[in-house]
Amino acid sequence: RNNQFSTWIFQGRPPVFWMTGFFNPQGFLTAMRQEVTRAHKGWALDTVTLHNDVTKYFKDDISVG
Repeated sequence: RNNQFSTWIFQGRPPVFWMTGFFNPQGFLTAMRQEVTRAHKGWALDTVTLHNDVTKYFKDDISVG
């Protein structure tokens, strides 16, 4: 877990997340909503919603950019 967090800090966030691998996935999703709300002045946390697409891609099939 320490290696994962160190990688996120120094190399940036990964483009995909394995949600079932998180100890507390609901907490992670709440943190994402909070981050988006803080990045957009005037947005209320209660009005921010998440949209997720469930796919059958493998991690290596996803490219960024």
